[in-house]
Amino acid sequence: MHILHHKAKPETSQATPRLLGKSFLLTQPEAQAGELEIVLKTHGGHVILCPTIQIVANQCSTDVGLKDDKKYPFDWIIFTSKNTVRFFFAQLKTNGLDIEKIRHCKICAVGPQTAELVESYGVNVHLVPQQYTAEGIVEEFDKQSTKSLRFLYPRGDKARNVINQSLSARGNVVYSPILYRTLPPDELPEPALNALSQRMVHCAIFTAPSMVEHLAQILGKAEFSRLLKGVVIASIGPITSQACLQYGLTVHIEAKTYTLASLADEILEKDSHKAEIFSCYEGK
Repeated sequence: MHILHHKAKPETSQATPRLLGKSFLLTQPEAQAGELEIVLKTHGGHVILCPTIQIVANQCSTDVGLKDDKKYPFDWIIFTSKNTVRFFFAQLKTNGLDIEKIRHCKICAVGPQTAELVESYGVNVHLVPQQYTAEGIVEEFDKQSTKSLRFLYPRGDKARNVINQSLSARGNVVYSPILYRTLPPDELPEPALNALSQRMVHCAIFTAPSMVEHLAQILGKAEFSRLLKGVVIASIGPITSQACLQYGLTVHIEAKTYTLASLADEILEKDSHKAEIFSCYEGK
């Protein structure tokens, strides 16, 4: 498995930073916005943080499928996000359980960044699908003619049922505890609201469907449409893009490989070859 990292190329002293004068609304939780924020700022962009979700542990369930006196009764563990990885290993620690208990399990991670985080806990990743989606994971297991295996699929409450249903339909057992919940924030940051109302946002970036949904819910449908009219919409992948379309947004930029690095590349690529895409408010 080869894991790629995005490294923003610094602008030369002679060149004008390509994103200079452009403002980007990041809707991720602040703790998760760092990678994209650094790339945008490196190229001269102005970043406005506007978290539209908060991730909290599921207090109703502390079960991650492991008993104190046994190893994991699973053949595979599937991780479909970095949040799932963090909450899974945190729950192991809280329950006083040793990572050694999962050494015999094979690990599937939805993409290279999720795989990298899993391996930071000292656990090997055995499978990363070519397509970094739930459908991509199912396709990889279909290639292996997977049947009569036991899967642990820890997830958040907003996760789709693609993996559960597909693997179960093929004669496998899937245990899928909900480890965390995705909630709307109590309120939106005032600087972000001001930037939207004053039409100072050139591009709004969404990296999960829930970020679109929560922003629309908080603002209200009419205000959501009004404030984002003319704003360039950037999406991390087709599932998030579908949510944008459902709420009346036109997606102008979509990552090719559903990672933050790919999304950053697409934003820079659009600006290089079609600079007017970020000029929606200039002269108004």
